[in-house]
Amino acid sequence: MTQLAFHFDHVLGTSLDLWLTAADPDRAAAAVLGEVDAVGRVFSPRNADSELEQLNRGPVPGSTALRAVLDGYDRVAPRTGGALNPLVAALGRVWTDAEATGREPTADALARLTAELQCRGWVATADAVTRTTPHPLDLNAGAKGFALDRAKCAALAAGAAAGLVNLGGDLIGWGGAAHVVGVQNPFAPAETARPLGAVRLRNASVATSGGYQRGYAVGDARLSHLIDPRTGRPADRVASATVIAADSLTANLLATALAVLDPAAGLRLVAEFPGAAAFIVDADGRRFRSPGFALEAVVRARPGYRKAVAAGALTAALFGAGGAPDTPLGPAVAVAQDAKGEPWPGGYGVTVALELPKIENARKYRRPYVAVYVEDAGGKAVKTIGVWGNEGRWLKDLSDWWKIGKLDGGLVKTVTRATRGPGKYELGWDGKDEKGVPVPRGEYTVRVEVHREHGKHVRQAGKIALRGEPATLKLPANEETGETVVTYGPGKK
Repeated sequence: MTQLAFHFDHVLGTSLDLWLTAADPDRAAAAVLGEVDAVGRVFSPRNADSELEQLNRGPVPGSTALRAVLDGYDRVAPRTGGALNPLVAALGRVWTDAEATGREPTADALARLTAELQCRGWVATADAVTRTTPHPLDLNAGAKGFALDRAKCAALAAGAAAGLVNLGGDLIGWGGAAHVVGVQNPFAPAETARPLGAVRLRNASVATSGGYQRGYAVGDARLSHLIDPRTGRPADRVASATVIAADSLTANLLATALAVLDPAAGLRLVAEFPGAAAFIVDADGRRFRSPGFALEAVVRARPGYRKAVAAGALTAALFGAGGAPDTPLGPAVAVAQDAKGEPWPGGYGVTVALELPKIENARKYRRPYVAVYVEDAGGKAVKTIGVWGNEGRWLKDLSDWWKIGKLDGGLVKTVTRATRGPGKYELGWDGKDEKGVPVPRGEYTVRVEVHREHGKHVRQAGKIALRGEPATLKLPANEETGETVVTYGPGKK
């Protein structure tokens, strides 16, 4: 048996990461990708020929996949008091229009529309599935969970005795030792931010829903993309909801409902599903947990070490460095200071927003390697913000970064989080060097290095003044990356 990891962008509108133990991991990965693609062809709202879009135009015979997801909604939605509704896309369009005009919809308009949505939305017979409302069905939450369940089945059929599949932050794991998965902090969602804790998946699924990754900007207000079907307004009680269940369809549907319900109601709902458990962070940062949700403290590797993911998820180092490392990831710190060596203003930090754009025939680029690091004015490395790659032994292909970096295997493989846009990633730096010592104000160079198998080896670099005022640096797009935006200033509220 061999364990290999794989990463694919732009799968069901997000990213797909696989860790598979099999006699032929490549065959198992191909089987997973094929199965997920097949699910996408059934449920894609952007493909006019998908079965879902055909259903939104008229009756369809109803494939096994479509009926399974609709059955999932039938099993979960009636217990949510209206918080889970497959017709919610109609409300999403209203808020998309509001974003364009800068004006919120009126209370009367929302009341009329939400009243129209208080129905099942379809009828299924042995011969056909028929939509029973003028509003379109949106089965995204269920489809994503179903895709994960089918991915596991495909991997097992292809000989993967153990594995972990991560589809845009929702995961399913089976076989072997428990898979350790970090739970993302919705108030610090950068790729490099420390998770709130970790869970151990043993033949189970975990899904997270929350409005912290995407949303509507209406005037000066930033609102969640998750709409409460009962009120028609963006949900604002819960920052994130994470659910563990035996299957991904159930986990995803419950997580979607819990992101809308108040925490107490959410925990009561989860208690109705044997084997399910939940962890909820409300809008004020308070935490609520089911008795069966075992959230563990994140254990660091040796002080000063950070994880450069060896398993393929484009997830940066999960742990901030602290203390003196035995062998630091970067070199000894030697920074060019301002005359007084002044510290950064209180609360200031650096955010690096980068994108790996969709590329024609992108799936042949199976193994993306990325390094993001900072040099001082003298050209010496101060901090490696993030290193991503499939297998540690190949990180040397990042030849610039490899001169200063070393790989360490961490304990947390990946972070479960709300779905991100395709290929878009955000990393954060708190201004501390590899030893955990704050760096002074000054001019620094931010470097991004990307190497893809069957692709090109490209670099981005630019100087930014990290002093007493906010600053922004934009690094131009190239063949392998979109524009990278580096922002220095107060942290997000």
